[in-house]
Amino acid sequence: MSQPQGAFSFKDFDAEVYLTRRLGEHGAKIFEGDTTPQARRERFRSAIVTHGLDYVIVGRNAQGKPETYAALFERLFNDPLIAKRKGKQHG
Repeated sequence: MSQPQGAFSFKDFDAEVYLTRRLGEHGAKIFEGDTTPQARRERFRSAIVTHGLDYVIVGRNAQGKPETYAALFERLFNDPLIAKRKGKQHG
């Protein structure tokens, strides 16, 4: 059975706590001030980008493969870390 959109998930909460702890090692403060899900998502995004952690391995995914901060962010929030630019792509 799936949860309604926006429903609380301990799995997601555990992942957020893990990501918060790891980003805290780099000086990021995720739970300061307003703690709505949207505000936290943007704080996570900002902390990862500001500290240049996009491609740094943060841990392992469920399949045991190395996972970067960017991949964990995308998996957790179902949103790419960096928005794709619109327009002509250069190859």
